[in-house]
Amino acid sequence: MKGYRRVLLISDTHFPLKESTGLQAELGSFVREQMKSCDALFLLGDIFDFYHEYNHVIPKAFFPMYVLFKELRDKGKDIHYWTGNHDFWHGDFLNSIGVVVHRKEEMINLGSVNYLFAHGDETGRFNPVTLIIKSDINRFLFRHIHPDIGFEIARMVSRLSRISSSRKQPRIKKYIEFAHRKFREGADVVVIGHIHEQYTFREGEKLFVVLGDWMIHRYYGLIEDGRISLRRWNQSPE
Repeated sequence: MKGYRRVLLISDTHFPLKESTGLQAELGSFVREQMKSCDALFLLGDIFDFYHEYNHVIPKAFFPMYVLFKELRDKGKDIHYWTGNHDFWHGDFLNSIGVVVHRKEEMINLGSVNYLFAHGDETGRFNPVTLIIKSDINRFLFRHIHPDIGFEIARMVSRLSRISSSRKQPRIKKYIEFAHRKFREGADVVVIGHIHEQYTFREGEKLFVVLGDWMIHRYYGLIEDGRISLRRWNQSPE
């Protein structure tokens, strides 16, 4: 993978399957401006609140994002997309317009710094719910439901998932333990999304970073010459 001098990081926009062109346009304007000086866009999962491709059908609600991705690729910008716990059922459509889809954590060297990128929903602990939802059998069964029915089911499941998540406090300890394991495997910096608040933890020269969400807080990150910084878009609503 080629080196990048400046990388824009975004996660957890959770664009819904219903019409959300205004929200997508807002992000699109921000990304287009930032990418004038960036080499690559890294999306750390849950960009879509639900994503599933049928053989000949993709969610039309996300058309503004498809256009954004194509525009950036046409300008020579690289896009890396880590699947999350809401948008993991990708087919080959995004690949066909030049987006590199990562289905698991990935180590990438930036400015001589080893970065480990992941969404963050899988931290090495057994999660039966994730195992069931992401199973190939369930994906096969879902693919044989009419898309209109399937997307309605997806809206309901996503809504219930958000309600459940809002009642839980993130157990940051397990994420720090995950970072420790990755430090031992050679990562200098571990970056995840998933948790919607920004958070950093430093251990000597090692750094663990939670990017925070765009959906509510308009958080984002930048990596410049190997150094990461967390930021918030100053036009964000409170």
